[in-house]
Amino acid sequence: CPKMNQTELEKCHVQCAEPVCKMFCPKGKLCSNNSTLGCPKCTTRCEEPQCNFVCNHDVDSCTTVCPQPVCTFDCVKKECPHPTCNMVCETPPDCGNRPTPPPVSGGVS
Repeated sequence: CPKMNQTELEKCHVQCAEPVCKMFCPKGKLCSNNSTLGCPKCTTRCEEPQCNFVCNHDVDSCTTVCPQPVCTFDCVKKECPHPTCNMVCETPPDCGNRPTPPPVSGGVS
């Protein structure tokens, strides 16, 4: 993405999720009102909240840029021999053994 200038950076903000907290109490001990909430021996531990730096710039202005690949080709036109061709004809079928067709009707000969 293009580098952001000061004006664009001012549009950014830190966005944090709620921290995850857990309560730890001594095992088997209930305190006032039969709950662990009023027990002075219980402790709460929270993880650090997960935060991200969010900028509302136009994502469409970002492009993926790849360098041109460096390629070399060693191509040489190969010499091919001319093909040797022969024309071969089939022998005609033996027509002499067939009967002569009848004359055409209608007076045409």
